[in-house]
Amino acid sequence: MLGTLRPPLVARLRAPGWRRAAAAAAVVAVLLPVYWWGLRDPAVGLYHDDGIYAVTAKALAEGRGYRIVSLPEEPPQTKYPIVFPFLLSLVWRVFPAFPQNLFWLKLAPFLSAVVWLWLSYRLLAGESKNSCAAPTLVLLTAASGRIVLFSTTLLSETLFAALATGALLLLRGIEQGDQSRSALAASAVLATAAFLTRTAIPGAIPLFRTQGAARRGSESVSALLLAGSGIESGR
Repeated sequence: MLGTLRPPLVARLRAPGWRRAAAAAAVVAVLLPVYWWGLRDPAVGLYHDDGIYAVTAKALAEGRGYRIVSLPEEPPQTKYPIVFPFLLSLVWRVFPAFPQNLFWLKLAPFLSAVVWLWLSYRLLAGESKNSCAAPTLVLLTAASGRIVLFSTTLLSETLFAALATGALLLLRGIEQGDQSRSALAASAVLATAAFLTRTAIPGAIPLFRTQGAARRGSESVSALLLAGSGIESGR
């Protein structure tokens, strides 16, 4: 079939870039039905955390505060940070009928995963000289069973990952010379939002500081210290 095509088109189809694009499209085509099945699965509460997120999102959407309304006396929720259930509560306000709204609620972690994978691609592409490394790592990550689970269940991991990776991307820009106040403020806001989604991010702050010291010296360390202060103040 290729013999009947014009030589320039044949050469283009045989180029490495086209082959990589075709391989990526094939992987995405295989993954889409898997993710769709996970989004359409009506189950919730299988991992405890997702049940708590659903209950607290309902309470926030109904103006009852950040409470576990499924328990007697509706005690306040004091274990999980509020950003993810608040995001779910916004969806709940638009689609209040439960469990019919589960698909729409699950779009929150799914779209967070899409944003996270895109930001990860940008971050990795800027760190690697190999043009295949970033797309390969992102596709392998998207194909992970655990990532499929996190992306199609009411869990906060993908939102945390998107916010933290966004903060990292901005911090890298600061390390490379972008000392604008807007970049610094945005990185602090994203890092703080990540902390208020999952409290795992403080462990990454020493990495930011060490990386800045190695690449840019004292000025970068100062910028990263300021960006990280928004996270540490929430402890």
